[in-house]
Amino acid sequence: MSKKTLKIITYLYLMIPIAIFIVGWVKIQFALFPMVFLVVLLLKKVLEKEEKERMIDKKACMIIFVIIMGICFLGGIGGMFYQSSDWHYRNAIFRDLVNKDWPVFYENADAALSYYIGIWMVPAMMGKAILSLAGADLAWRVANVALWFWCATGITLTILWLVKDFQPKNLRKIFLIMFLFLGFSGLDFIGVFLQGSIESINEMHLEWWASYFQYSSMMTQIFWVFNQSIVAWLITVMFIQEKNVKQYLFLILLCFTYSPLPFLGLIPLMGVRGIKYLIQAIQEKKISQFVKEVFSIENVLALLAIFPIYSLYYGNNSAIQTGSGLHIIEEALNKNGIKVWLEFYLLEVGIYGILLWKSYKKNEIYLAALIALMIVPFIGIGLEYDFSMRVSIPALIVINYYFIQWMIEILKEEKISSFKELWNRDTIQLKLVIACCVFVLGFITPFVEVNRGIWMVKKEKRMQLVADDVVTLEGKETDESLNFVCVHPRENSKFFQYLAK
Repeated sequence: MSKKTLKIITYLYLMIPIAIFIVGWVKIQFALFPMVFLVVLLLKKVLEKEEKERMIDKKACMIIFVIIMGICFLGGIGGMFYQSSDWHYRNAIFRDLVNKDWPVFYENADAALSYYIGIWMVPAMMGKAILSLAGADLAWRVANVALWFWCATGITLTILWLVKDFQPKNLRKIFLIMFLFLGFSGLDFIGVFLQGSIESINEMHLEWWASYFQYSSMMTQIFWVFNQSIVAWLITVMFIQEKNVKQYLFLILLCFTYSPLPFLGLIPLMGVRGIKYLIQAIQEKKISQFVKEVFSIENVLALLAIFPIYSLYYGNNSAIQTGSGLHIIEEALNKNGIKVWLEFYLLEVGIYGILLWKSYKKNEIYLAALIALMIVPFIGIGLEYDFSMRVSIPALIVINYYFIQWMIEILKEEKISSFKELWNRDTIQLKLVIACCVFVLGFITPFVEVNRGIWMVKKEKRMQLVADDVVTLEGKETDESLNFVCVHPRENSKFFQYLAK
């Protein structure tokens, strides 16, 4: 696969679900301009000059994809293995997308689906295509298999963008990059130990050890919030590799269509790097070029074509309308809360920050990520702690990204080509030993996530332990489904009044 092929496949992956949403949910007079924009932009990407040199061979791509398919399977994606409790509502939303007409209305409750549904668009459409031919049961199975492939594709693309940047020279190093990325986590096990709350390792969810605060490991995000995380990973990794601001607004609005909370987390990261590029443009007397990049076709048309539709669609979600909105988590501001926060920040972020400090202390987005991860734990939205858990995703990806880069550079310096050689060397730098220990301790968290499902399957003596009690949002009390709907949509929502079919 060449870099050009990777870029084209990635933009197809990101833009096809948006096109499906616009065609399926928006009146044709309002859908025409966004659809023209998506087609023009895709053609522009196809025609752009890009290196055609092979970046990775097909065999390596297939091996990566198969491994990630296995991880997604263990996370319950596809509905063939144990699923975490968050799947009850995720399955209900997905089933409604397959079985109901678009836009999805719930007549009994006078409500409409208003949620970030981008990851489900292609699988739901495939299930819907089967629905009229073979019935709801087969349509649901086909949709789940399609979701399995679709999520695995998104994670694979993220790994390939890492490969594009780090340029590993053999399959072992590619696997190392994938392992470091997907195995990345804070030291939750140490936090649990400090809090004295160790229970059965088979049933624990380690990341709630800090009471009000949680940063989710990569594996946890796959198992619990794949719909918010996968595209946010991909776009953040793409953003880190951008050399100018020509696509900033376009990329961040793509993230907005899939993941509004990670979108908020991307804003400060893009902001500080954009300021850096502006300062460079002033120093080099290239302000006109910088302005031209800011107002590129991608940025301007994304703002005009994508943002209005999705901001109206999300903006009338009933949880936003009736909830408490953004607020400071006051219960975390007492003496005990600050103590827990200090422990939390050190174990989740601080140790990585110390290890990487010498190498990246002048890197603006690395510093912005460290600062953002200090602040977001104290911010809440609604009644839950979702803000810090999900807004933190891009900043965590930044730390993860530079940790991988740092590890690769150290291994190059030491001329180490394999893990076996690593442990046989007498001259290994102390910081590399510390980094490996930190990573291994952090890896306990994804191990526990995987182990929980395997343990439950052994306990119940069957594999298909799906969390599907809700079934559909139709007929549910509105307070139960408040996070996912707009109540009285034809009255409360400009989207459903004017734009929706």
